[in-house]
Amino acid sequence: MSGLNKIDGESLGEIGRGKVAPIEKWAEVFDMLNIASAAAALEFAKMGAPRPIKFTSDNILIQEYYLLDKVVWLFWMVIKGVDRYYPYTFTLGKEVLGELAVTGKWPAIYAAPADMRAN
Repeated sequence: MSGLNKIDGESLGEIGRGKVAPIEKWAEVFDMLNIASAAAALEFAKMGAPRPIKFTSDNILIQEYYLLDKVVWLFWMVIKGVDRYYPYTFTLGKEVLGELAVTGKWPAIYAAPADMRAN
């Protein structure tokens, strides 16, 4: 079993590796935990995962992508002896990013319009 790299994060295709964030930071924002875990459970069920499908902090990784305005929830589960992964991506709009920056959940410098950022 390989699991999830909770220290360095996971490289996710073209978007690469994001900044690892604690589940508690994002769980209740826009009900992200329930939305993402429901989608992951549905996909894992299609792959043959035994039911009921439950997730714990051991099989969830959250990564923030400041330059892409995204928060990705990555789920991991062993199904029939094979490591399976499911990413659920939230793309955040400029208005939302501004609100998140005010509450300290997103760096203010990355909440500014793209042409005003220090990329």
